[in-house]
Amino acid sequence: MSVFGNDHIPPQAPSGSRLAQYLNGRNQQQPQQPQFMDQGRFNSNAMNGFNSTESFDPNRGYGNAYIPTISNEDAPLNKADLAMLTTNIPLVGLQVSNEDTLKQRWANAGHGSFFTEPDIRNELMQRQVAMQCHQSSSAGEPAVVEHLRNLRQIGRTPVMRYGPTCMEYTYKGMNVNDGLTYSVHRISGVRQISPYAMTQLENWRRISNSNIVRFHEVLQTCAWNDNSVLFIYEFQPLAETILKHFFHSNGTLKSKYSGQGVPGLSEQLAWSFIIQISSAIRTIHSAQMASRCIDVNRIMVNASGRFVITGSGIPDAMNEPNKNIMSLQIEDLRMFGAVLCALLNGSINGHSNVNIDMHYSPDLRNVIKVLCNAHASPSRVTSVNEIMPMVGARFYAQVEALQIRIDLLENDLVKELQNGRLFRLLCMLCTVTDRNLPKEPFWSEQSERYMLKLFRDYVFHQVDPYGRPVMDLEHVVLSLNKLDSGVEEMVQLASSDNENILLNSYKQLRQYLESSFDYLKREMENPITPDLSKPGPPMIGPDGQPLVSDAAMGMPPDAFGDMPPGYVLPFAPNVPPPGPSRR
Repeated sequence: MSVFGNDHIPPQAPSGSRLAQYLNGRNQQQPQQPQFMDQGRFNSNAMNGFNSTESFDPNRGYGNAYIPTISNEDAPLNKADLAMLTTNIPLVGLQVSNEDTLKQRWANAGHGSFFTEPDIRNELMQRQVAMQCHQSSSAGEPAVVEHLRNLRQIGRTPVMRYGPTCMEYTYKGMNVNDGLTYSVHRISGVRQISPYAMTQLENWRRISNSNIVRFHEVLQTCAWNDNSVLFIYEFQPLAETILKHFFHSNGTLKSKYSGQGVPGLSEQLAWSFIIQISSAIRTIHSAQMASRCIDVNRIMVNASGRFVITGSGIPDAMNEPNKNIMSLQIEDLRMFGAVLCALLNGSINGHSNVNIDMHYSPDLRNVIKVLCNAHASPSRVTSVNEIMPMVGARFYAQVEALQIRIDLLENDLVKELQNGRLFRLLCMLCTVTDRNLPKEPFWSEQSERYMLKLFRDYVFHQVDPYGRPVMDLEHVVLSLNKLDSGVEEMVQLASSDNENILLNSYKQLRQYLESSFDYLKREMENPITPDLSKPGPPMIGPDGQPLVSDAAMGMPPDAFGDMPPGYVLPFAPNVPPPGPSRR
């Protein structure tokens, strides 16, 4: 039998409650908001933590008491809609999940657990660890450079890109001005940066695209005992270059990324790569600039499976000014085609179109032809927009993938939002219960505070008929929700010895909690009025010894004016004040 009775109607949040304000007066009309559903009596046999076999089915977690389920009338996603979802879901350890995994996650979204899904939680935790983990500094490596702290080298092998004397090193460090972690590219052996390069770098600061690692600033330093330039970018935790992510050390493609019956990348993953990188190139070319960073060492895969271009702006600063921006943009397209050929051929040195013509669709082959044959002539200039007709409806599948990714994250955000609301309620409850004030030693045991203490025991200290502890999180969440909404439902509260049994409504308990918490806030804001009739603790001087008082010198209390008894002088009248020479 239900604890609410057979004709129970789920309670509505009162109009004046905080929950009603949060829901904008709509309460259960919002499917994403908490709903108080008719639940059976809590399981008295749930003894193993929060794993009640009755209230906590593993397939639904804690959700039915708190998070609404998805209706069975929702149409399942078909395979065409999920064409490219595998590259846009959370990747734990940068592993691409398959379609079946994504379908199951989407079907369970919103009711799989009361807490954040494990894969999303693991991904976010791994990102935090990657940003906060500090390796030991190598010998000769400065840990602090201007406003950068905790500088640690990420790649141990320097790369020679801009001449025999200019080596590139990659670090991560924290900016003390905002507390964020940044990626730092250091180029050694650079005398100075030209005004043209500074202008180009300022233009790169204004470039904003989700597939471009954002450039922040440039610094010149001698902290490494040479002339170095630091290019500071947004930090991408757990990101890997596509050379490391997709290829073995011998330059061949990893088998888990190859398509069925093809030597290279699967076609759906190839289209995802094309759409994302072409979006970045389109943004750069629209600003009358060129990337000059389209290669397997500059394109990265971040923790969420997104392709991003890093190092933008460094070639502009390190190379001689070149006003022929059109030729540089054409070179971007050709390099884009070369990287795509390597991925489709399954080899870092593969540039043949034979395998591509045999195993891939005509649209994908046409993209390769447009990119690799890009040219600029007085009559016609190849643009990245020319590959859009080949992309076609696949672009919508990519948009759908991003939207589902957002929906999954929002579903988990709603759970954490409600967890934060209950956490604030628990903070208030724990602040009030079992607190004794100096002026009122038994304040927490009196009046309404005693009711709150009994309610705390009712929520967290349930026992079964044999006196064993009952640990039922569904009961905890349901009770706290009712308290937060202030419903009229009555609750029976009993002391631990069952000698005192009281009935109260959740609405009254809510009022008790607010009034008690407000009382504590007023007490905190009251000014301190010392009682001068009682001697206070002795004052300690700089040398660690108690300071001399008038009583200690054998003088009357009022010898130095209207000083109350026990007043401690800063120092004795005939004793010099403490100073550096005093022993």
